[in-house]
This record gives sequence, C-alpha cells and structure tokens, in this order.
Amino acid sequence: MIPSQAVIPKARNKQVIVYRSGMANFENVTTGIRDTSMVEITSGLKAGDTILISGLLTTKPGSTVILSKVNKP
Repeated sequence: MIPSQAVIPKARNKQVIVYRSGMANFENVTTGIRDTSMVEITSGLKAGDTILISGLLTTKPGSTVILSKVNKP
C-alpha cells in the first residue's frame, strides 16, 4: 500500500515516480483496492522501492532528485 497521491493517472495506465540512485524513474503500476488515503500496488514496484509523494507535477523522467525526508514503513 502506498499513499494515493503518489499515483499519477495517465490515459492508458497509472504511474509512480520511483527514486533510484538520485534520479526520478517513472514506473507503470497496476492498482488494486484502495481506501481514503492508500492504494494497493499489485505490480510495477518492488518491496523497498522509494516513491515520491510530493513535487510530482514538476518532476521529469531522469531528473535529479534530492530527498528532504524519507518515511520508512
């Protein structure tokens, strides 16, 4: 489960921005059940992936990302 604001709806799929090696990578995901604030990801992410939940509109694929805070489950 990830915060629902992290999922970016597209015309044909849904995407999540994953932080890897200081870069923003856009990954297609498949969603499952959701509640008011969280959504289940059934495919497209691996356990331990770091996802972005803010700055989504200004982040471009391959851009450099500096994390200010990391929340671990």
